[in-house]
Amino acid sequence: MIDPSLGTFGPTNLNLSKHSVNVKLLQPSRVEELREVWELPSHHERRPGHYNPSMSFSSPELVLLTDGAGTLHLVNTGPRAGTAAWEVLFSEEVCGKETPFTILHSRTIDHEEVHCLLLHIDDRSAAGDSKETGPVFLNMVEWVTLVQGDSSTWSVRSVRRLCGPGNLDYTALEDTCSSVYIASDKPFHFTMDSENTISEDKTEPLPITGNIVIIILSYLKMLSSLWY
Repeated sequence: MIDPSLGTFGPTNLNLSKHSVNVKLLQPSRVEELREVWELPSHHERRPGHYNPSMSFSSPELVLLTDGAGTLHLVNTGPRAGTAAWEVLFSEEVCGKETPFTILHSRTIDHEEVHCLLLHIDDRSAAGDSKETGPVFLNMVEWVTLVQGDSSTWSVRSVRRLCGPGNLDYTALEDTCSSVYIASDKPFHFTMDSENTISEDKTEPLPITGNIVIIILSYLKMLSSLWY
C-alpha cells in the first residue's frame, strides 16, 4: 500500500477524481492490487479556477483530502493494510465559501490536533493588502488547525494566512507545527490569524544572494522571519 511517509499526493501521482483506493505494491514499478476504499464527495459544480483533487497523509490513520473546489475532508482510514471502510470525521469549506484550494502539507500532533497548509491564488485586495503597487495576484497559504473535542467531533481551532508574490517552490510544517518552512523567490508574511493579533516584524532582512529565499515563520511567542 502507499507509505504515509510519502506525504502529499497530487493528481500527477494519484487519480482522485472520484475514488480513493488502497494500493498494494510488490515492487516500485508493479501494482499487485487496487481496491476502492472511499468515494470523494462532490459538493461543488466544477468550473474554471478549481484545482485538481489532492490529499495528504497526516498520520498512519488520518488523511486530508480536497476536491479542489473548496471542501476539506478529514478521514479516518484505520490501519491501511486492513479492509475497514474509511470514516469521514470532518468536512468543511475552511478557506471561505466556494474558495478552491490545494493541499500542500499536513501533520498530526498527539492524535488530537491536525495542522495543514492549503494554497489558493487570489487578488491583492482579498489578501487585505492595500498597496497600490506590486503584483495583482498573491499566493495565499492558509495554515488551518483542526482539533478533536471531548465528544470526538473535529472542528477548526484556528486559521492563519500567509501571503506572498512570486514562485512558491516549497512549503512544509516543521515537526512540532510551531513554524512553517517556505522556499520562495519573494518574501511571505502573515496577514491574518483567528487567534492572535498580527504584529509586524520591523527587522530588516539580510541581503538576498541567489534566487531562493528560505523563510522560517514561527508562532512560538511572536512572529519572526529568518532569511538565508
